[in-house]
Amino acid sequence: MSDTRRLHPTSPAFNIVRHARSLLAPGIAVLFVGGESWQLWLMLLFVPSAIFEIVRFFTFRYTLSDDQIVTSMAFIGRTERSVRYGRIQNVESVQSVFHRLFGVTEVCVETGAGGKPEVVLRVVPVGEVERIRERVFAGSPARTPGPGEQADTDSPAAEAPSVELLRLRGLDFVRLGMITMRGLVLVAIVLGLAWEFKLFDKLAVARDWVLHQLRATSDLSVGLTAGAVVLLIASALIGGSVLWALLRFGGFRLTRRGDDFRIESGLLTRIGATVPRRRIQLVRLTESFQHRRFERAAISVETAGGVDPESGNESSFGRQWFAPLVELDRIPVIAKEIRPSLSLDAEPWHRLSPRAKRRMLRKSLLIVGPVTIAIAAAVFFVGGWWLAGLVVAGGVASALFDRRARSMIRYQRSPDWIGCRTGVLTRQTSVAFLDRVQVVDITESPFDRRARMATLRIDTAGGGPMGPKVDLPMLDAAQAAEHALAVATAAERGGFVW
Repeated sequence: MSDTRRLHPTSPAFNIVRHARSLLAPGIAVLFVGGESWQLWLMLLFVPSAIFEIVRFFTFRYTLSDDQIVTSMAFIGRTERSVRYGRIQNVESVQSVFHRLFGVTEVCVETGAGGKPEVVLRVVPVGEVERIRERVFAGSPARTPGPGEQADTDSPAAEAPSVELLRLRGLDFVRLGMITMRGLVLVAIVLGLAWEFKLFDKLAVARDWVLHQLRATSDLSVGLTAGAVVLLIASALIGGSVLWALLRFGGFRLTRRGDDFRIESGLLTRIGATVPRRRIQLVRLTESFQHRRFERAAISVETAGGVDPESGNESSFGRQWFAPLVELDRIPVIAKEIRPSLSLDAEPWHRLSPRAKRRMLRKSLLIVGPVTIAIAAAVFFVGGWWLAGLVVAGGVASALFDRRARSMIRYQRSPDWIGCRTGVLTRQTSVAFLDRVQVVDITESPFDRRARMATLRIDTAGGGPMGPKVDLPMLDAAQAAEHALAVATAAERGGFVW
């Protein structure tokens, strides 16, 4: 049964404010602080934008039918878009402080096409989000479970009990802030605004006064002042990072309800994400140097298509920050919730071919060596032998680090997935499910053929254009062919489902 509805009556106001923030704010800043005069002309675009949003509100409709969601709008012409439930990957909501005041939220609907969300509803009542989720995922066609999955015998998501898998509390925000160090971003924003509005020139008088006072004091006072400045900057960076973590992840909860994972996060802007378990293509475990200091890790997932998790778009939140900070002993629990057969220690992790280490060192030296020698020869005439020696030492260290990074590669193949571990300072474990594999590729360079080796690359339909999901270089050619055949056979047998 079809159900056609309009957006919330406050929708035009929120959209007009959004345009005002991008068009009027720069012009107002120019009037009071100073800046480029062309920014004043942007203010003229606000009027047609506001008119468009008012017309859009009165003509926009969305319909939830038995098998698809349909949006329509008439402005000069009529535009209609339909998205079948079986193609929808995620339904996410974004709710700012002002949204909560009016009891509304913004809804984003994503498919496997990638890029921006297919449907964006600005704004609808809060209760409408759950209704949309229920209609979408109840209308998705059932499928035969993969080799490592169990048939979903749970009741519908609306009736299934909610199981909490992760909640961030107290010191978790301090740890997360010190791991991400997003305070650097806040500092960059402040410096950018200061440069844009020429605040550095206006602070020149204060700077000259401070320098004059320092020249009149003893060396000890100068040292103490410099130390205090460094301590103040470090405290600001850490404090800004912790504040960012608190605002971004305040009230974070990861729960499983039926066949869906639900993620809620945000102190001011509240984000609600839904990640269907059956849509997950790849699981990635990240352990940076800071993570290991706190005995923690981060888990992210990828679904078919969707927005690139590295894009920073709010609609990728549920996949990029699936479990932003999790204790090591909780990882197996969450992994089994994603797929019951997923156990990272069930199968042995294999090293690359023993002959690969020698090739790695030669390859690193061939790449780094000529560049290092050229730079060392150039700086010799500027800084003498000591500076040239420093450059050579840096080149050797770079080659050895590259060899170390390549030698840290491990891989694992089970009947249900294939995994890869990489990294020295930041270690990543990527696991691709065989019934989600889209591409199996074996490449051989002339040097590979000479050494009877090959590179195996495996990719899924997960969002993000940044190369293959599993990349295993310098395998023995026979091993690469064996793994490729096994993965391709399992993928063909499972049959890909969006």
